[in-house]
Amino acid sequence: MRSFGLLLYEMVIETWGTWPSHGEGIFPAELRAAVADLRHVHGALAEWCGPTFSASSEYEVRLAGVGASIALAIGELTDRLEVELDSWQGRLS
Repeated sequence: MRSFGLLLYEMVIETWGTWPSHGEGIFPAELRAAVADLRHVHGALAEWCGPTFSASSEYEVRLAGVGASIALAIGELTDRLEVELDSWQGRLS
């Protein structure tokens, strides 16, 4: 495990200077990565809790309703964050 940790550390140090630059800065780039993750969670919840869901108990029906509601909220919040990120780049007026 220590050898792997050393290898990983050396690989990161060796490639640090060759990482792509982020024109808008590292924080906005990290937020764009978060947007991508949120889109994935939104899609997964929408699929699992959507109209094709077949429940085997009333508890699952209730959970699916909560999951669908959360999926909708995540989608709206992600849209809001993405619009804000894009507005600073002059993509939206």
